[in-house]
Amino acid sequence: EGESMAPEFEDGCIIIVDPGYPAVSGAYVVIEYQGEFIFRQLILAAGKAYLKPVNSLFPPQELTGPYSVKGAVVQSSHGKRVVHYEYPQAGKILRREKHRGKQPARSG
Repeated sequence: EGESMAPEFEDGCIIIVDPGYPAVSGAYVVIEYQGEFIFRQLILAAGKAYLKPVNSLFPPQELTGPYSVKGAVVQSSHGKRVVHYEYPQAGKILRREKHRGKQPARSG
């Protein structure tokens, strides 16, 4: 909920989280931190960890205590738009977008 991850993740979109996917720097993740579950982009730099919202109107947050990565976001869905995410290496996101709906009729 909210606008902190917009426009990539619109308010009300559904995310699929894979708990077995490695959480590399730059991945969209769900973490548990200070008793809360938070969805943000994980940034690992200079021995520190940060949670970065996609929306630049919201500030990044440094993780200053223990946290637990619950998984990486591998899919989002909002309306007819479905997006698949892969993180082959730190700082790289592979994004494949599809639109649900009727397939065009085949001719022939």
